[in-house]
Amino acid sequence: MGGFLTALGSTTMSGSARKKGQERAMLIAKDTANELEKSYQLDDIDIQDLENGKVQIFAVSDDFTNIDPKTDSKLKSIVDKYQHNL
Repeated sequence: MGGFLTALGSTTMSGSARKKGQERAMLIAKDTANELEKSYQLDDIDIQDLENGKVQIFAVSDDFTNIDPKTDSKLKSIVDKYQHNL
């Protein structure tokens, strides 16, 4: 159940915390995208703010064709690095 984001024209504590969470999610996504760009030859990358405290990273690369995301050491290290910051 969601709370009020504003009351009498002022941001509430709930609204402030939600905004900080959204900003943090976007920062982590941008850092993750930068790491992906350093580690793989990307054809395309897009970060989308889903506006609910979640972001989505869409990346396209021929490098991803034959890798298993669960066992690829480069990809696993990127995910593990940022997963601990959540």
